[in-house]
Amino acid sequence: MPRSKQFGYLFTKTALQLGDKAIYRTIAHEIAHGAFHLNHTFDSNYQIAEGTTNNLMDYTSGTDLVKHQWDAIHDPGLVVGMFEKDEEGAMKIIPEFWWRSGLVDPGTAGFIDDAWELIESLYGVGKFALAWKSPYSNSEDAIRIRQETVSFMNFLKELYQNSKQREELINAIKLSIIEYAYETTDVTSQAKYNQGKLIFNVATLFVGIGEINSTLKGEKVTISLIELLRNLPKNITGILSKAKSIGHLIKNVGKDIVIYSSENGSEIGRVVNSKFLLKYSGFGGDIVAHDTKATTILGKFLKDQPNGTDALIKTGLTNSGVPGKEIGQGVINVLYDPEFGGWATNKAWLDAAISRKDIIRLVFDPKDATGFYKEEIDYLLSKGYRFEGAYMLK
Repeated sequence: MPRSKQFGYLFTKTALQLGDKAIYRTIAHEIAHGAFHLNHTFDSNYQIAEGTTNNLMDYTSGTDLVKHQWDAIHDPGLVVGMFEKDEEGAMKIIPEFWWRSGLVDPGTAGFIDDAWELIESLYGVGKFALAWKSPYSNSEDAIRIRQETVSFMNFLKELYQNSKQREELINAIKLSIIEYAYETTDVTSQAKYNQGKLIFNVATLFVGIGEINSTLKGEKVTISLIELLRNLPKNITGILSKAKSIGHLIKNVGKDIVIYSSENGSEIGRVVNSKFLLKYSGFGGDIVAHDTKATTILGKFLKDQPNGTDALIKTGLTNSGVPGKEIGQGVINVLYDPEFGGWATNKAWLDAAISRKDIIRLVFDPKDATGFYKEEIDYLLSKGYRFEGAYMLK
């Protein structure tokens, strides 16, 4: 339940599987957020690790409260939603304890919560609360809001009652973020939840918020959402999800989708006709990601310079591959290994690219190749590759 909010949801049938004490504690935890504005103990203000206390506001079975929490309960004060962090201030349909404890797939929970936030944002929290506070109101807004809420709840009922649809939706969600998931080293429940929440944000860039909202209000919501997810271009969805998670700004500009750097606002990438272009001003110009194959980049590192692989890595949009690491389809693969072991590292990385039949793209003029870059080129030539503009083909 969001801090200072009047509404939250608790699905008792599933929660009761944990026993009476667990559901009573969950209710107390959520009311402490909503009515008394208490934060989690692991909020960044406290510097306490999650799951390490017996406090009611931690994700354990504890019910303790400390003095400053009791003081806050007696004088809750004002919480202004616009200053709340997303995870604290957002309306959530799925109780956090469910996906943190593994009762619900975290990616699916994030997906559902973000879908709900999309509906809620279209008419605003104030109107939503009023529509249900006065359930006999016959205003057009109130009737529509109640109808849409019931439709969304029917979607949740579909998921709960139909195991096949639930499994298909989970698989579709995982497929939608698979490229981003390859790059996510954090495999905590929170990370998976955040990935799930990204999907609707990214989907609106392709099909528009209106179409997604119509889908969420339809009669067969789950089936429609599965079709929507299956039709998203997978490699681009992964790249855009990654850009969103980093904090880059993404906008629709005409028929294109443009990514702007979170650091300086400059354009760093663009989707044109379902192709992703990574902006690059050096040899060969912009780098085009292949739909299904990885594009492996060869060049000089050139730290903090615009015409080296360091500049590409710093966009956060490449797969900083290391030898032995599995990578997804359609990614831009750049060697970056903190435990660099000399030529043996480069060779192992190149062998993996050769075995996958990657696209080999050069970002530095091979006529000026020196050091490891020259060794990489010579190695590929020895394997039967040839130069073709800014590419090496076999």
